[in-house]
Amino acid sequence: DLRGGGGDQLMKTTPLTTEVEAEGSKWFPVRRSELPQFASMTGMMFLFIYVFTTVHDTKDTLVVSHCGAEALPLLKLFGTLPCTIAFIALYSKCGTFMDKQGLFRLTLVPFFVFYALFAFVLYPFRENLNFMGNSLETSSSPLLALLRHWTFSLYFVVSEIWASAGIPLLFWQVSVFNIRYIL
Repeated sequence: DLRGGGGDQLMKTTPLTTEVEAEGSKWFPVRRSELPQFASMTGMMFLFIYVFTTVHDTKDTLVVSHCGAEALPLLKLFGTLPCTIAFIALYSKCGTFMDKQGLFRLTLVPFFVFYALFAFVLYPFRENLNFMGNSLETSSSPLLALLRHWTFSLYFVVSEIWASAGIPLLFWQVSVFNIRYIL
């Protein structure tokens, strides 16, 4: 079996044991030697998409039911846009001096810490944490409603950043690095 190395040089490789091992089956074209990595990448992709779907559906429901649908454009413009730009700038800066694995963990851990904090602290104690109390209950301003329900606004912004960083950035960075490592 000859494979191209670089330029006109050819490298001889040892033939694989069986054709099924080399090619995989027709219906499942993954070699046996690739199964552990395939299983871990599939599991990671499933978890990323599960978290994405869960927070995507939840963030819209929380904000629309408490602040109104008219608050979404304001929150995306004044909350999500600046925070996403800051996230990408910070990620790029950290990427210049950190290795890929450290950068992946540094980026992933704050999201999970926030979601755990939201599930066990911010959401259960939301009535005590909304700092404007009931004084703005009758206000019809979407901006004031977003400030009153700042816990849901923060959840929305973090979830939007997860949507743009979780799968497109983190997962594909890891998968491309791992595939390049195997090849």
